[in-house]
Amino acid sequence: FRSKVINKIKLNKSLKRFLFVGICAFSVEYGTFYFLYYGIHQKLILANSISFILGLLTSFIFNRIWTFTLNKGNKSYRKGIKHQFSYYTILAIVNLILTNLIVEGLTLISINPRFGKLIAMVTTSLWNYAIFKYVIFNHNNTETSLD
Repeated sequence: FRSKVINKIKLNKSLKRFLFVGICAFSVEYGTFYFLYYGIHQKLILANSISFILGLLTSFIFNRIWTFTLNKGNKSYRKGIKHQFSYYTILAIVNLILTNLIVEGLTLISINPRFGKLIAMVTTSLWNYAIFKYVIFNHNNTETSLD
């Protein structure tokens, strides 16, 4: 019973941190997108791609060092950055492709890119928490790191 309560507290703590980091990463990504596309009139795909990469880097760094580090003293977790970053890169590529498709596709049906970007960001965020928690930053998976 005690371990279930402790795990629930950890889940709630990591979920709250994930949401906070998500708001920060969202601000970086959406702010960059808005500046590049509406401020200096870069092409839609370029603005979306650059902003996506900056948001993703923000998310990776803060999720790794703060959100999913409940056992950060664990030596295998500290050594697992190559493993984590390689999985994260694969997720980033999939998310970037889907984000570009969503934003561009919604633009083709006359949805303003600023709303298309929001829809794409929400869509990809929905599965990111589970993938971060159970695959990328899973402390058990880091023992099989690429180090």
